[in-house]
Amino acid sequence: MMSVISREHILLALQSSLIGNVHRSLRAVAFKYQSDVNIFTLRFYLSNSPSKEDYERVSVVMTEFISHFKFSDFSKLQEECVFSNDQLSALEPLDGFVFARSEE
Repeated sequence: MMSVISREHILLALQSSLIGNVHRSLRAVAFKYQSDVNIFTLRFYLSNSPSKEDYERVSVVMTEFISHFKFSDFSKLQEECVFSNDQLSALEPLDGFVFARSEE
């Protein structure tokens, strides 16, 4: 039986995984953890259409993130890059934002 990972553990792991991985086009980072099926989703909201480099960056952050856990803690990992010019308040937060840049 897989154990449920706490929200606090997820947030701390994500925050440390983002160090050095925040770039100019990154607007926000949201996550979703479906504990009943152990699926984790990491979504980057971008100010431009996703490039190959953007997908590589989200993969680097995901790799850093999962290094904080046991291999068996997740049954599936999903990485998403989404272009949006919508207001930050209009973006889907999933289970929560772990990063959002200031936009004035």
